[in-house]
Amino acid sequence: MLTTNDISDHFLKVRNSKRLSAQSSKSPESEKIVTETNKLNKTLKTLKTSKPLQQYRNNLSDDDFNFILKNNMMYELDDYKTNYSYDQPNNLDPEFNFNTDLQDTIMDFFNNNFYNKNNMYKFMRLINETFELALGLFIKQFKLDDDDIRLVFYNDIVLRKIAEKFVYTLPNKSNINLSGYFEKYFNSETLEWYVILHPELENYDNIHSKLKFYIALIMKQINLYIDLNRREIIDYFKYNSGYKQYIKLKLSSVIETVLNSLDEHKRNSSNFEVEETRILSNVHIYKHDDKTVLLNNNAKKHLFQINIIEKEDKTIYKQCLSFSVLVKNRYFNKKKEHREIKQSILMPIPLFSVTFGNRKDAFVQRLISSNEHVRKYSYVFSLEDVFVFEGLSFKFICDILENIAYNGEPWILKNWKHTYGRLIFFYLIDLFVNVRSNRLRNSIVTLSVKYVSLLKETNKEFSKGYEEETNRIYEMLLRKYKDKLNVKLIKLIENIHKYNITYKYNARFKEFIEFIHNILSVIENIFRSVYDYCTQSNEVFEDKLYKGDIKYLI
Repeated sequence: MLTTNDISDHFLKVRNSKRLSAQSSKSPESEKIVTETNKLNKTLKTLKTSKPLQQYRNNLSDDDFNFILKNNMMYELDDYKTNYSYDQPNNLDPEFNFNTDLQDTIMDFFNNNFYNKNNMYKFMRLINETFELALGLFIKQFKLDDDDIRLVFYNDIVLRKIAEKFVYTLPNKSNINLSGYFEKYFNSETLEWYVILHPELENYDNIHSKLKFYIALIMKQINLYIDLNRREIIDYFKYNSGYKQYIKLKLSSVIETVLNSLDEHKRNSSNFEVEETRILSNVHIYKHDDKTVLLNNNAKKHLFQINIIEKEDKTIYKQCLSFSVLVKNRYFNKKKEHREIKQSILMPIPLFSVTFGNRKDAFVQRLISSNEHVRKYSYVFSLEDVFVFEGLSFKFICDILENIAYNGEPWILKNWKHTYGRLIFFYLIDLFVNVRSNRLRNSIVTLSVKYVSLLKETNKEFSKGYEEETNRIYEMLLRKYKDKLNVKLIKLIENIHKYNITYKYNARFKEFIEFIHNILSVIENIFRSVYDYCTQSNEVFEDKLYKGDIKYLI
């Protein structure tokens, strides 16, 4: 049986032979891609010894990426496609898929036990500024306009930044109540970016192909950098072996608890025991057409793994730390015989990811349709040190959440409470941004709570019915506040009204109504405290949401 190294060696020989044949007399100046760049190795090792540990950002220079553009762009990512598959079992049990649940669990544990929030935001800055630098050089190399390629940060940190900036504008008692209730809906700390190449660009296909490969090379540069600076970026690597073992034992216990409590088991006779959890050195992989192949590893294993997944409308690049979980499954078969299965689960946990969409990507099409969809964000580390990056605008985030929330029955969404919790929080911000009167805001929220409360009563068994009053309040909300003030919260009320027509007396609908009522009641109480605090409008301006001090996030 071929080993990973055998496959990698063979693959490299085949690929190099093809390149030499295609180029005839012209041999490539570099046979190795980014992770093997001696120049970069030497530069980073020098920087590591000459600079304080805290200063690990901005060490990747334009020289590094100019070297890539001159020596490596003769190749394309598709050159890596090969017939040699690298299959590694990921599932504990073919009948059930634990990956998603376990990855979420390990990700939470990783953020709490491996990372330091201060490091995370510096790491975010490192990735963002490295990509901006590298993409800027690519633009010059291929004589593009600055707006032809955009780097957009688009995950929960942007949402949380807007949310926290808004909270700090409220009176003290109100912001405590607000953050205490809504914090659970903004708990993700993964780092995700989108690279967007304008779909109407001349020579789009050629540029897209080159950029797809170039992003892989950027990821490899960063991969080497992370490996060399692992102690400064991830706290775990600072610890002694005893404490590292303690953390891994804690992680094993957490995973074991999750496995034995998953609802989809529905097998009381099955019991899972995690024997070992370890960090696994692994090869970089490239997945396409449902096949996983080696990604020019030069027969070397890497502590931090790059996973590239190519789909029809996008290519996703993930920088990962891989965990190998050895699990023992004890169960009774149909003959009531005791059986025991041992299997390793490979869990690549992303440190960050970058998505590169193509013309077929609906998200790209929506994003470029308006300049208002992307805004500049700023984090203030100090008076002399401000980190600026591009992220999704407040209004565009609302649009995305609405598309998710109102696309069919709410309760069929995997995390529908999470989605609606975020959406209603952003509706709250919208009230402060677009409605300049506390009196009007209070009236809108009070009427909305009243409407949902009546709907709750109407959906009870043997209810007397309050349909006439419910419809009256509904019509008032639409007439007074939807068209005149364009209040986003009314969209929620409109959709609830539609759901009531179709799903009245449905148990899941009742649960949905109960959740909405609870969350709107919290907002109503917050509005009372704001109103009691001041008779002024307590205005919030949208531009202020994109600016903030880093200390609020740490």
